[in-house]
Parts: sequence; C-alpha cells; structure tokens
Amino acid sequence: MRYLPRMACLACLLPLLLWHAAFQRLWYFGDDWVQLSEMAQVGFAGWVLRPFAENVVPLYKLLWGAAIYLFDGSYFALIVLVWLTHILNLWLLAKLLERYEVPPVAIVCAVLTCGMPWTNIESLAWSVQWTGLLSSACWLAAWVLPRYLASLVAAPLFHSRGILNGPALGVGLLLQKRRRAGLWSLAISAGMAGIIYLLAARHAPVKPHLQAVPHMLVFAFYYLTLNPLFDLLSLPLEQIRLSLAAGLGALKAIIIVRGFAVSPRPARPFLAAALLMDLGYAAILGFGRYHTGVGSTPSSRYQYMSWFGFAPFLGMVLADLICRIARPHLRRAVAAAVLTAWALFLLWPWKREIEWWSGWRGTETRETVRSSPPDTKLRGITVGRARELVVLYRLK
Repeated sequence: MRYLPRMACLACLLPLLLWHAAFQRLWYFGDDWVQLSEMAQVGFAGWVLRPFAENVVPLYKLLWGAAIYLFDGSYFALIVLVWLTHILNLWLLAKLLERYEVPPVAIVCAVLTCGMPWTNIESLAWSVQWTGLLSSACWLAAWVLPRYLASLVAAPLFHSRGILNGPALGVGLLLQKRRRAGLWSLAISAGMAGIIYLLAARHAPVKPHLQAVPHMLVFAFYYLTLNPLFDLLSLPLEQIRLSLAAGLGALKAIIIVRGFAVSPRPARPFLAAALLMDLGYAAILGFGRYHTGVGSTPSSRYQYMSWFGFAPFLGMVLADLICRIARPHLRRAVAAAVLTAWALFLLWPWKREIEWWSGWRGTETRETVRSSPPDTKLRGITVGRARELVVLYRLK
C-alpha cells in the first residue's frame, strides 16, 4: 500500500500526457509578454530585481528568465517545468502525510484531489503561475526537510503569498510543542513580510483605504466559501449569491471539521496550519483583489492553494468511511472503485477545457502576433513589440 501515493502523484501527469498536443499550442500571454518586454528593456539582472506588480519575486524571475534562455524560448518547456513542480508538490504532500501516520487511502485521495482537477488549469497552463507553485513547494518542503528556515526565506521571493508560510508553519510547530522552532518561524516571517511590503507597496495596482475594508471582508468570505467546489461543479458565475456561498461554505466546513476530528493526532498540527494558510490567502486576496468583485473569487488561478487546504480533510473523511467496512477484501475494492471514479471525474473535463484554453491563449495569440497591425494592443504591449520579442528570444 505504501507505493499507492507515489503512483497517484504520477497519475496526476495524465492531463499533460493525454492532451499534450493542446498544451503544445499554448503560447506567451498577458504577463508573459510584459515580463519579456521588461527583461529586454532593462537587462536580465535589472529585471530580476524589479518588482512584478506588487510582488518582489527575484527567485522566480531568475528561474523563469533562465528557462527562456535555456530552452530557447519554448513555451511548452515552461509548461513542463510548471507540471514538474506540481508533481513535486504532490510528492511532498504525500511524504509528509505518510510521516504523520495518515492512512494510504486518505493520502491517495488528497493527492488526486490536489493534483487532478481541471479547475487548476490557469495555474498549470500559464507559465507566470509557476511563481505560486514554487512558493507552495517551499511551504511543503518546510515540513519535510530539516532545514526549514531556508524555505521560509525563499517562499516570498517566489510569490508574495509566501509570507503566509512562516506564520502557518510557526503555529504548526508550536502545536507540535516545538516552541523555539515555532518562534523562529514567526520572527523570520514577520521580518520578510516587512521587507517585502516596503519594497512592493508602492507598486500595488490599488491603494487600499479604510472604506474598502467591508469590500475586502466580503471578497475574502466568498473566496473561502466558494472555493474549491464552485468551479468543480461547473456552476455559472450568474449563480454567485450569498445563499450559494453559505451552502458551499457549510459543506466545506463540515468536511474540514469531520476530517480534523478523525485524523491521526500527529497530523493535526499540519492540518491546522493548512487551514490557516487558506484563511491567510483569503485575507491577502481580500486586501489586494477586492476591487475585482466577488465574481472573480472562483477564478482558476486561486484554486491551487484552496485545494491544498481542503483535500487532506476530504481524504480523512473518505478513509474514515471506508474503514467502517468490516471485510478487508470489500474494503479494498470499495476504496479502489471510489478513488478511480473520483480521479476520472476530476480528469476528464481537462479534454474540453484545455482545447478551449489553448485556443484563446495559444492559437489566437499566435495569429494575432503574426497578422495584426503593429499597433494592435496585446495584453500590456503592442503586436509590434511582441514581434521584436519573438525574434530576440526566439519564442516558439
């Protein structure tokens, strides 16, 4: 049974393997072009140190920019790097859940639930979202690796939400009775948060003010309650209302509470920390994205962290239900059937979604750059500038 979580991690590569042709049609889009243009304008070293919107992410920029040169401008290579980081995150999750005596069924369920959903499509089909996955890798590595302080320092230099890693890890360590390590985590995260705020505050697209606090709270509430189930159910945005948010939020809360109650005691500090990460991310999004409206709260780019904050609890609930089956052979058969059906449910919509995604973020963008007038706007730059970048970096 110990090999099953690792097999589940590898199975989460299926969307990329099955529909690799659609992934190969993806191309540079939006912030990709902005970053390439800035890199060409100020030089590699200057660009690495320059804030990316409200993020100060030199480590992410160093890796992303180096990959542009290393893989000769291949966008598919960047997407493969994103997926490999995704599989690393799943492996780290499985590793630490094993360490905390979580049943294999719960681990497999958690891995599949984090790794397979098509709702992660923006995180896994857009190269600039590598920033968030790298920060998540630091979060998980801090629990698995002995030298966790390096992960805490690196996380916010990959993505701004990395400032949450230290407080969440610190609380988890304190719950494990590791007082000194927990206090170090809290101190380091406070210092990194202060530094990043001073460096990036003036670059924020919106300057929050006191009157905006209710809007921030509303945005955070809808993020917490709608995600990660709203998109998975393919509900239209027009249905977003308080009653739906309350219903999905109640279902999520029931699963979290029950999952925590039936979890092994060694796993509870991590589960508490994962929940704290989800709450903290809701606060960050409320602070920085409230102006986009509640209709953007179930955006695909926000799903990744939400799944990692929810899936372990769902796995615990499923494992508890299956353990109630008395006969071992029947128990194993039911577990295999349920997990296989769940994986297929999460996997199959990828076929439809990635075809559509690769059309408007791949084929259409290539055609626009190839045939549109040079002064045509292209998500932050002009078509003429994009053509210059294609030649400069040999983009393909």
